[in-house]
Amino acid sequence: MIFDRLKRSSPRPFAGVLLMPFVLLLLFLGVAGPGTATEMDFSHWLENHDGYEQAMLKHRAEARPIVVYFRTDWCPYCRQFEDALLEVPEVVEAMKKMLLVRVNPEDGDTEMKLAARYRVDGYPAMFVHSTKSKAVVPVERTRVLRGRRVLKTPLEFIATLQAASEYDQGPKRR
Repeated sequence: MIFDRLKRSSPRPFAGVLLMPFVLLLLFLGVAGPGTATEMDFSHWLENHDGYEQAMLKHRAEARPIVVYFRTDWCPYCRQFEDALLEVPEVVEAMKKMLLVRVNPEDGDTEMKLAARYRVDGYPAMFVHSTKSKAVVPVERTRVLRGRRVLKTPLEFIATLQAASEYDQGPKRR
C-alpha cells in the first residue's frame, strides 16, 4: 500500500529540492570554475626589496611615479583589493604609466624593514611617490558610504592614484 502511493505520487517536487543545491553548484563552477577563473597578473610588477630598488633608480632617471603595494598571501582584504580593483582593465591601463612594486613583508628581513620605513600597520597598504614633489602619499582603497567603508569604484581609485602621483606640497616655508 505504501509502495502504491509512492508510485502514484510525483517525485518531482522532492527531487527538485534535492537537485537545486547541486544545480546551483554546477552553475557556480561553470561561471567561476577553474577554467575561467583569472589570477591577478603581476608580471608587470617589480617584486619585493630588489624590485623596490630598481623602481627607485628608474624613478630618479625617468621621473615616473612609483606605486608601492604591501600585501601578504594570507590577507583576504588583499585578495579582495586585487580582484575588485587592481585587475580591472581601466585600472591596469592607468597604472601602466607608473612604476609598480609589490612587497610581501613576510618574504624576508629587508621587506619587513621596508614596510617599517613606510609605517605599514595593516594590509593591504599602498603608497605613491609623487612626481611633482618628493612626497610619499598613502592611497586609500575605500570610501565611506552610509556610515560603512566600501571599496572605491575603479574610476574613483584611478582618480586617487592620479591625484597622489601629481601631489604637490606647494611652496616650502622657511
